[in-house]
Amino acid sequence: MKISKKNKIIEIINNSETELTPREIAEKTGFNHSTVRKYLRELLERGKIIQPYHGTYASAITHGMGSSSSPFRAHNLILTVEHASWLSFSDDITQQYGDVKFRVQFGLKRHKITLRLSCDSGMDKNTFCFALKRFHDLVKERTGHELETDKVFFKTFEEHRDQQGVRIDPVKGCYTWTDLFGVIDRIYQKREDVVRTEKKISGPMSLEDFIKSFSAGPYGTGNIQQGLYILGKKVDALVDAQKYQNLKITEGSQRLDALEKATTETPSWIKPVLSSISDVQNQLDVLNKGQMVTDQKISRLLDANIIMTANVNKLVEAITKLTTKPKRKAKKKPQPKPKPLWKKVLHIK
Repeated sequence: MKISKKNKIIEIINNSETELTPREIAEKTGFNHSTVRKYLRELLERGKIIQPYHGTYASAITHGMGSSSSPFRAHNLILTVEHASWLSFSDDITQQYGDVKFRVQFGLKRHKITLRLSCDSGMDKNTFCFALKRFHDLVKERTGHELETDKVFFKTFEEHRDQQGVRIDPVKGCYTWTDLFGVIDRIYQKREDVVRTEKKISGPMSLEDFIKSFSAGPYGTGNIQQGLYILGKKVDALVDAQKYQNLKITEGSQRLDALEKATTETPSWIKPVLSSISDVQNQLDVLNKGQMVTDQKISRLLDANIIMTANVNKLVEAITKLTTKPKRKAKKKPQPKPKPLWKKVLHIK
């Protein structure tokens, strides 16, 4: 059976332990953002869902049973106004509004104005906006200048939620850790039956982004801060990649120019090389001619040596004949005449 879009939205809200924004519901359902906002208004008018805070929606059945029962609050905030060149004095003003401590420091040396807000129970959006309005009015009263929103930045702040009716291990008492983005998380037993979870975020953030975080739900500031951090890292990576790409394009263009120049004109270094080769070739020709003359002389010497050797041999033979006495022939002894056959028969000598 096919579920309608409204029923799907109700199902997502009922199964959630925290409040959801229209964008979060759109991501979970896959519906168009404007369509989700339209259906949420209709469901809110019909009483099917509730709106605990501006821009968030929850189930009337499950709201208050999960972490959504404790609203998001901020405390220990530090705001700064940098480069206030028009500031002409130094002062330190402290005021108390209920449980909110309000302190403004005017610094002439650095031309800087600092607002410190502290509230143990935490400030909701309305309380913070009231404190910010008081800060704006006080600066205008003392300096005569209107504060520009884009000149106000958060230096550090903490946000928390209090969980009612729960306890943590009394031996540990407090758990503190730092996440991947440098945000300090802490959970501890605030009172006998209240556990507080806190996030401390340090780093510059615009006033506009911080105010939006109140409408973004629990720990919205941390999400924005982390999102800005990730986005900044991606931008830095893209810039580095673009720089590297531009460098390679420049190197490639230079190589192409060098090749084009090499094909259109003779490089200057080739001329001395060709001249050296010509000189070596001339020297080789001279050596070859000298070698031919030498070979002819050697051939003539060999012929003369052969003739001289033949003459020497004839001379040696002549000298040998002159110095050697002829040998006398040896006289042959007369051989006895053979005996007549009749003497051999009669054995007569």
